[in-house]
Amino acid sequence: MPESSWTPKSKEIAAMATGRDGADIRMWQEIGLYWPKVDELDKWGKRIKGQCYKTKAIFSYNNLEHEITSVRQPGGTAIVFNERLSSRCKETGIDHRNLGRWAWTRCGDENKLHTTFISAYRPCVSTSSVGTTTYDQHLRNIPINKEPRKLLLDDLTTLIKSFQEKGDNIIIGMDANEDITNRNIKSFMATLNLKNAVLSLHGNRCPSTTDAGDSDKPIDIIMCSMSLNPVNAGIDPDAGSTSDHAWVWADFRKEDLFGHDYRDYKKFTYKLKADDPRMAQKYSSLSLNQIKKQGIHEKLVNLLKIPVGQLNNDDINSFHKLSNDTTKIRQDTASKLRHIYTGEKPWSPDWKLAQNIKALWYLALTRRQIQNKIRKGKVSLKKIRRLMKLVNIRNVLSLPIDVVEKKYAEAHTKYIEACKNSEDLSDTHQDTLDEAMANKNQTSVLIERKKRKNIQKQKEAGRALTRLKRGERPMATKVFITTKQGRVECNNKEDIEWACITENKKRFSQVHTTPPMQTDILEWVGTCAENEAAEEILNGTADLSHIEDTYLKLLLENMRRPNIVTKHGLILQISL
Repeated sequence: MPESSWTPKSKEIAAMATGRDGADIRMWQEIGLYWPKVDELDKWGKRIKGQCYKTKAIFSYNNLEHEITSVRQPGGTAIVFNERLSSRCKETGIDHRNLGRWAWTRCGDENKLHTTFISAYRPCVSTSSVGTTTYDQHLRNIPINKEPRKLLLDDLTTLIKSFQEKGDNIIIGMDANEDITNRNIKSFMATLNLKNAVLSLHGNRCPSTTDAGDSDKPIDIIMCSMSLNPVNAGIDPDAGSTSDHAWVWADFRKEDLFGHDYRDYKKFTYKLKADDPRMAQKYSSLSLNQIKKQGIHEKLVNLLKIPVGQLNNDDINSFHKLSNDTTKIRQDTASKLRHIYTGEKPWSPDWKLAQNIKALWYLALTRRQIQNKIRKGKVSLKKIRRLMKLVNIRNVLSLPIDVVEKKYAEAHTKYIEACKNSEDLSDTHQDTLDEAMANKNQTSVLIERKKRKNIQKQKEAGRALTRLKRGERPMATKVFITTKQGRVECNNKEDIEWACITENKKRFSQVHTTPPMQTDILEWVGTCAENEAAEEILNGTADLSHIEDTYLKLLLENMRRPNIVTKHGLILQISL
């Protein structure tokens, strides 16, 4: 990875992290950076700022040699995963010896199947070592009687066994720097009951994974537990220019990694729809009724009657309590009103009603199945009662299971239909909103609809502009400005500021040097054309012999009033 975030290679790596390579998780080796000494503007967070929502990254590097290492540090590993996995990330970690040999993350739901991903880098023995290679770094920081490459496999074996004891699936991405078909890697996989994800699908023949040197052997590998069967796997030598290694990839079923009851999280953001006057009136009415019901208004009036400076501690505490109670009432009232949901479908009352009915019958069916011991689990009775109240269906809990199944099937069908027509339902709802706004503002429906659509277009344009501005711009380090002496180069901060200020002043004061702004012309005509010369110019009787500029003289000659205006006189506008 380059030191600077503005190099093409760095931008390509950042693009990979945004998910353009189609991967949910990426296991990288040999990063080559010592992050504590990387410039603040080139940190990983700055490289992907505004591009990767909810992306998470774990970097591991040798942090035992801060004094002697530079920004460029051979070795290092990383794991980068997207929102789907970051929401299920339970634990993360790095090499316990702090040498950057591996990074790992454990993903899954509570009390369900987990999968641990490990990105490992096994150094190669350098033939021309000068003390800075990854192998030398490890050699300086491990026991004297240990060999770095063998010790890595031994330590990794201990780590993996600790996860296997928890029942986890294991997936390892490793730059082995050795033919993966040799005895060392095979023995390592056999000890841990692992297999090669690529060879398990395509047989024992595997092409080279690097074009460095004269190597014709595969040295990169994805290992997985024997219980995992990849759907697809392969080696892509032309996937990118970020490395001289090929991409080794594999696809797994999410049910195999996290269990058969795996479901993607769907996160919705919501807020109170304050621009709907009907909702605003309802909010004010409900909250004020609660405030009056609890006597908060009278208590506040009594506190106001106390003269300034005579409030004691009990009065102050009473005021704070009343303020907190008012806030709770308003928050509780807002939680019971309709919200704007930014989710998969456009919101409308009809669509939301269909969704609530489907959810109600689904929960009722699940509860019946649990009672009949058809399935295991728990269903909140409180949630069922809340949905019963929302959709005004009261006999859900008393119906037999076959009726509930039929009702759920009907509700599901209606919900699918509502999703298909969600755009039309939302437009119909927006029309009713336009009518309400027209009644409130004493305008027409057409005016309110046009206003709403203009606001919507402005928001869309703003979002488009935000997407364009996601990539940060580099700071100016050099500017050029043309002066009377010629083209001047400005390199330091003061000169760049002077050049920008000069150019701006020049741009916004270009008219100052034009002939009409000369002193003699201004005195002759007048700043606001209030002198007699202005009327003479309009009548065509002005003496223009003293004007030297040809184009100004031509302009003034053509400003004479047309004959038809002179003949019929000026048009007077009278205001009543």
